[in-house]
Amino acid sequence: MGDQVQESAKWEGETIVELKLTPQQVWPLIADFCSLDKWFTHLEKCYLIEGELGEPGMVRCCESSTFGGEGEARFVKERLISIDPSHMCLSYDIVDNNIGFKSYVSTMRLFPSDEGGDDGRSGCKFVWTFEADPVEGFTFEALRDLLKAIAHGMVIKMEEAYSQCEAN
Repeated sequence: MGDQVQESAKWEGETIVELKLTPQQVWPLIADFCSLDKWFTHLEKCYLIEGELGEPGMVRCCESSTFGGEGEARFVKERLISIDPSHMCLSYDIVDNNIGFKSYVSTMRLFPSDEGGDDGRSGCKFVWTFEADPVEGFTFEALRDLLKAIAHGMVIKMEEAYSQCEAN
């Protein structure tokens, strides 16, 4: 992929974040498709609106009044396309929103990593890929950087939650 993006071309990107946790520790947090508000600081609500929790075809709604600027509350409705616990992978798409997405498909995967904590445990890599039509008001770089920032924030919150559970 080159540095320039044509207006009519799909935007494709990937962000990779290292965690000190194992894939088995992180997968339940990612697989709980309606818990995104626990890990993504700017979301106020994430809840099931259609289908059966954890099953392909289910739709979640993510809401925020602070993310994306002032004014109208922001929402994104996302459909779980596939979920594969054995490969620790899930894919979803946006089916409705008021933040400018026309087409968006994303996949989240976990991979074992040699990068781990100081205690000698292996960690994992959180890989988040996306394909989207160009979004009005965004550049490709801005969308990629936003997803990278969200992924880093999610990792911090997940590691903190796990540390608190171990401490109790």
